[in-house]
Amino acid sequence: MSDLVKRCVACGYEHPSTRNASCGFCESTLYMFNKGQQKWVELPSITVFTSPDAKSSIPFIPNVIEVISVGRGESNIVMIDNPQVSVNHALITCDARGCTISGCGSQAGSVLNGRGVVDQILKDGDEIKIGNTVLQFVGPGDR
Repeated sequence: MSDLVKRCVACGYEHPSTRNASCGFCESTLYMFNKGQQKWVELPSITVFTSPDAKSSIPFIPNVIEVISVGRGESNIVMIDNPQVSVNHALITCDARGCTISGCGSQAGSVLNGRGVVDQILKDGDEIKIGNTVLQFVGPGDR
C-alpha cells in the first residue's frame, strides 16, 4: 500500500479518490501527502508566462491531469494564439518515470533551454519556448 494520499491543504481532509482535484468540503486544491514521512509532496507543474507581469500554473495531478497539450487549437490545455504555433504543437506528459515534452510534428518546433527539441525528459527549472510564449517546468519535490 502506498504512503501517498490526496489531502486538502486547507482543511486536512484525506480524500479516498485520487481523481479529485479539489476538496469536496472546502473546494481548496488537493495535494499529495506522504503519510510515512509526514510531509507534503509538491506535484510537478507547468508555469505559463502570458506576459511579463502575468503567469498561471497548471499542476500535473495523477489520474486527472497527466498530459498537458499545447497549441493554437481551442482543445489544448495551454492555448497559444500565435500563427507560428501549430494547432496541436506539443505534449507535456508526466508519469511514474518522470515528465517529458514531445513534439506533435510542428514545423516550427519547440525550444528547450535555448535548443530545438523533439522529445526530451524535463528537469526542474527547464524553460520551454513555443512561439513567443514561455513555459517553465517545475519538477516534483518536497514542500
